[in-house]
Amino acid sequence: AKKDLNRLGRVAVQIIGDVLYAQTGPHVFAIAPDTGKILWQLDAAAATGLRYEPDLYGGALDISLFTRDGDALVVSFEKRILALRTSTGTLLWHMDPDTFPHSAFPVANNGLVYITSGPKRGKPVTPAKTAAK
Repeated sequence: AKKDLNRLGRVAVQIIGDVLYAQTGPHVFAIAPDTGKILWQLDAAAATGLRYEPDLYGGALDISLFTRDGDALVVSFEKRILALRTSTGTLLWHMDPDTFPHSAFPVANNGLVYITSGPKRGKPVTPAKTAAK
C-alpha cells in the first residue's frame, strides 16, 4: 500500500505553568499561549539521531505525555522519553524504556523522573554536545 505523505499527524498539547507544550511527529514545541509565539522547537529525531516511525501501530504511539520539574521538561512519545531544558528546548537526555507497545507515563518531582517501565529498561543517554551541568 502506498503511504500518504500528506497525512496530518496527531498533535498532543498540554499547558504547564505559563507555557503550552505541543508535539506533532518528531517535533516538540514550547509556545506562549497568550501570543502564540513559538519559544523554541526541537526535532527530536534529529537531536537523538534516532529514526522516527510515524506509522508505528497506525500512529497510536505518536502522542505525547508531558511533565515538568524545574527547568526540565520530560516528554514521552513514540517509544521514547526525552528530557529537555524548558528554557531552551536543549536535549538533556533520552531513553527507550521497555514499555513497548505502550507509552511510558513519566512523572517528574524533586529532580527525579518516575516512569512506568518493563524489566529491560534502557539507560538514559546524554548527548555529548548537550550534557547537563
